[in-house]
Amino acid sequence: IQASRERLNALGISRGDITRLEKRRKVRQTVAIYAPQDGVVSELPVREGMYVKPNMNVMTLADLSSVWLIAEIFERQANWVKTGDKAEVTLPFLPGKSWMGQVEYIYPSLDMKTRTLKARLRFDNPGESLKPNMYARILLHASPRENVISIPVEALIRSGGQDRVIVKVAEGRFAARVVVVGIESGERIEIMEGLAVGDQVVTSGQFLLDSEASLKASFSRMTRADEKLLEKKP
Repeated sequence: IQASRERLNALGISRGDITRLEKRRKVRQTVAIYAPQDGVVSELPVREGMYVKPNMNVMTLADLSSVWLIAEIFERQANWVKTGDKAEVTLPFLPGKSWMGQVEYIYPSLDMKTRTLKARLRFDNPGESLKPNMYARILLHASPRENVISIPVEALIRSGGQDRVIVKVAEGRFAARVVVVGIESGERIEIMEGLAVGDQVVTSGQFLLDSEASLKASFSRMTRADEKLLEKKP
């Protein structure tokens, strides 16, 4: 009897129906199946009168009181995000309203086509404003990092696959320097390689200085090439 009771319970039969069956010893033609949780029916692939097999999905029930959001993170930013980091989500059609959540899980591999890393975020959803398949803007609050070198974002020169800054090397003298950037937060950006504490960088007019430095480097290479040609002549 205990084995039969456990089997009926595993099939979704309520304890009340099992108790009534034990007392009446009579099988009912229809049995009520109760959902294990509150929610909204998002899929209903069966209809009245259909023959249902054990492997068929008869209903999908969604509990929207708490939702998952899947964020796609660029490959170069993948190491900035950690499990437990705070996250803020906003919707384009609800300006001024935001929800706070956190990073719950980071997937172990990147998407081969988009070169992005997926992270799963959990948000409480009072009022159920966040719906399945919506697009949202997500702001991740990465864990704070100490003892890092940072510069104003406007001091960074992005060109192709290289990032550069203009550094003051002496009074009235400047030079372009290649850097490796890290986390960007607000108006500051982390410099992981290429600068040392105390270096002074140009934040205004650096594009003109960078162009001038590039021209001087080109002229210098041309001059050296001409000198080598002259040396080879008899």
